[in-house]
Parts: sequence; C-alpha cells; structure tokens
Amino acid sequence: MSQQINLFNPDFLTQKKIFTSGAMLIALGVLVAGALALVLMGRHSVRALEAEAAAGAEQLELKKARQATVMAEFAPRQKSKQLENEIASAEADLASLNAVASMLNSDTMANSRKGFSRYFKALARQSAGDLWLTGVRIGGVGSHIALQGRALDANLVPAYVSRLTREPAMRGKSFSSLQISRARLQVDGKDSPDPSQLAPYIDFTLQDLPPERVAAAPAPAELAVAATPKPEVAR
Repeated sequence: MSQQINLFNPDFLTQKKIFTSGAMLIALGVLVAGALALVLMGRHSVRALEAEAAAGAEQLELKKARQATVMAEFAPRQKSKQLENEIASAEADLASLNAVASMLNSDTMANSRKGFSRYFKALARQSAGDLWLTGVRIGGVGSHIALQGRALDANLVPAYVSRLTREPAMRGKSFSSLQISRARLQVDGKDSPDPSQLAPYIDFTLQDLPPERVAAAPAPAELAVAATPKPEVAR
C-alpha cells in the first residue's frame, strides 16, 4: 500500500506586488489630473453663468430705463381748471342755443309769427293820412295790444278805433283804454319854451287793457315796433 505526501506550501510561492510605489504615483497623478479637470470645468461653468447673469442684469437695467422714459412721456397730466371752466362755459352756451332753437321751432312761436302778421295787416288796412302810428306793442301771442300814434284831429281817433275793431284779427279787442294828449311845439328838436305853442297834432295811446294790467302782463313772444314819426304840419 502506497501513500502520497503533499509537500506543496503556498507560502513559499513568489507573490506579485500589485500596489507598487510606481503604480501608486501613477494613480495619484490620474486623480490629480481629474481633479484639475473638474476644477477647470467648474470655473468655465461659473464664468458662463456670471456672463449670463451680467447680460440679464444689463437687459434689466435697459428695461427699467425704457419704463422710466415711457412713464415720463405718458405721465397722467394734471387737470386744468381753466380748461374745465371753458368746457363748462361752452356746454352752457350750447344748452342755451338748443333751448332757443327749441323755442323758435315750437308751435307757440310759429303761431306767434302768424298772429303778428295778421295784426300788422289789419293795422295797415286801416291806416289814414291824417292819423299814423308811432309804436306798436304786441305781447302774449296777440293777447295784449298797445298802439301809440298821432293824429291831426282828436276826432279821428274814435273813428279809427271803430274801423279797427271791425277787423277779423282785432275781434274781441275792446281798446277800452285811450289816452290823448297834446305836446308842445318842437323847435330845433326841443320843446318850445312857450307853453302856449302846441304841436299841430295830438298824441294818443290805445290799449286793449288798462295800463296797469298791460304793465303787469307776461312778456313771452312779445314784439314791439317803433314807427317813424310823420313830419309835423304847421297849423
């Protein structure tokens, strides 16, 4: 019977040294190079970010300057008191003109214009050579009439009133107020200093109402006309 004896001892084998000083130096160099590369890359990134930040800050300043310019150009203006007064005055004038235009276009004024014409036609038809009018006053769309005139003879006035009341336009007018007077003779446009020198005509005032009622009557749509006096006639 044979027996085998193993005389192999691994401790006596030659061992290879992996981490030698040279290998460690190489590894250290690689680490240092990598660290330097990372540092350089970080600096480059930081510089790029700083450049972007500077560009953004510059654009922000430009926008702020532009905003300030726009706000200065289009700043809200203060209200002008003078302009407000002028506008208010113009609006008041416009309202007054509109009110006048409305009144002129109203039926009342249209009737007034028609009514006035028929009264003047009646007065013209009854005019006489020895009696003439110096003033006509028509108020309240013909509701009040006052006549002023002169006549060479006082007896002509009642006949004139009688003819006038027969006119259709004067229907209903009583002319109950009649005043007759004789003025002094006019010498060079002034009354004669001699009271006995009287004018060759009489002055009369004819009204369809008593004087106090005519004075108190309302004045809408009123028309007053002064006629040219007739030349004086010597007695």
